[in-house]
Amino acid sequence: MGVNSRALVRRLRAWTIGAPVARGTTIQTTISEPERRFLLAFVRMGGESRPWGVAWKCGTAAVKYRTVGEPRMREFVDEMMEEIVEDLAKHLGHPSHAKLVDPSRKEFEQATLPQIWVPNSSHIDMLHFLAYAYARRRGDEDRDKTLRLLGRMGLHLFLESRRPGQQIIVDASKALRSAYDFPCEDSRQAHLGLLMAWLENRGSRDKGLSAALDAERLPIAISLDPELERKPLSDLVDDYNKTRKNRGKGDKATAKKIHDVLQPELERRIQLVTDTIRHIETDERPYNDGLLELEDVTRSHLYHDFLKREDQALKEGKEPYAPDPETDRDPRSATYRFYMNSASQDRERNALIHFDRELEAEAINDGSAFRGVITSVSEEGSGRTTVPVWTIEDPTPGALSLRQWDKVCIVGTPRRTAVIREILPTDDGRLEVVIEITNLKKSTDEPWPHSMAGTDQSWLGQAVTIIGTSFADMTEKKAFAALERNSAPGDWMITKVSPSRVQEDDE
Repeated sequence: MGVNSRALVRRLRAWTIGAPVARGTTIQTTISEPERRFLLAFVRMGGESRPWGVAWKCGTAAVKYRTVGEPRMREFVDEMMEEIVEDLAKHLGHPSHAKLVDPSRKEFEQATLPQIWVPNSSHIDMLHFLAYAYARRRGDEDRDKTLRLLGRMGLHLFLESRRPGQQIIVDASKALRSAYDFPCEDSRQAHLGLLMAWLENRGSRDKGLSAALDAERLPIAISLDPELERKPLSDLVDDYNKTRKNRGKGDKATAKKIHDVLQPELERRIQLVTDTIRHIETDERPYNDGLLELEDVTRSHLYHDFLKREDQALKEGKEPYAPDPETDRDPRSATYRFYMNSASQDRERNALIHFDRELEAEAINDGSAFRGVITSVSEEGSGRTTVPVWTIEDPTPGALSLRQWDKVCIVGTPRRTAVIREILPTDDGRLEVVIEITNLKKSTDEPWPHSMAGTDQSWLGQAVTIIGTSFADMTEKKAFAALERNSAPGDWMITKVSPSRVQEDDE
């Protein structure tokens, strides 16, 4: 989380009052209905990339806890992880475990968006580790196929977690950071327990700080406290291995003792995620209306990037393709993912800013938007052509990244777009910006004052904020163009010329 000047002021205020302060006027993270949530947490042995234990809660069902006595034995971990596949596949709507619903159908409503909640980003990293272990696992036994599915699901979720604005895999600590500014350093704010301690111990700075320091001593990442691993777990694992024969499992009583040590660690992580959801849900602020667009895009990515491909492979009787969990391999794929993530970042910003005054203020502060009063409204069209032109005066201009001929829109009604004709600084330090309305020129069904026609003189004296338009759709077109297989690398960046035109030039 970068600290701009407004964020710095909020953090200083949080330190002054001794409690977190609201960040923004809306909640900027979707929370699906209870039956569409999947809470997930892992713990691992130090130095290992596979889980020692896993806990998950699917919808409103009870939490399930699974551990192994010796996490360095791959077959033990494989057996444990096999149990989670059915619940996770059903939750995501995988065609092998649930009926695949086309997103164009009415059944694909907002409530159908499945979410996976984890305590912090290290648990998302574990999904990547699982993709390494299982996505391209060899073998034709049922367990092999099941674990390959787990690897593909983990890889899709991990890749989605890197796409800005996605709403399917939720880092609980990141969700809290998007809703509040906390009186502590950025480097400490990945600890979900610390954040919840600040939120639940308001009243005085000393009280909140003491609770936060105590909570911070208890790990919530996938790694355990080294002291806990040294004793009693290290001795218990040694005892367990002494009872094993021919790579088989060890004493059940010792395995139960290991489980009894690990389960409270998993319980704490799951409970913190539950508390996070409860705290956000009880916040008085409304959800940002721009989340509806981000949810639609998330559903589209889930369907087209994962479920549809899996369904097609299953119908053809083939093993679904698993991308390389390490790298894109193909430069076209790398280009595609780069542009899709760029488009998602642009879409997230432009979807949320129209419904949150604090995000609007931050955009003005960083120079990507400006706010002023309309001082002139004119009509420069002729006949049936309408060309509304506004002059907007910014009395206290700051740095501005917008330039002449940039495409912009009015904050609050993104469909009313315009183009900047002129940017004119005045002698007394003001800034006059002349824009031409290019869309929604006539009256609309938007809330007032955006319902007025672009040429309505009632716009005079109205304060408006202008920001650059989203280029997400155009960037996505670049992404798909990069995937074309009937062309040379990079030629999608060059203007295409028809063969006839080339022949004419040669002649």
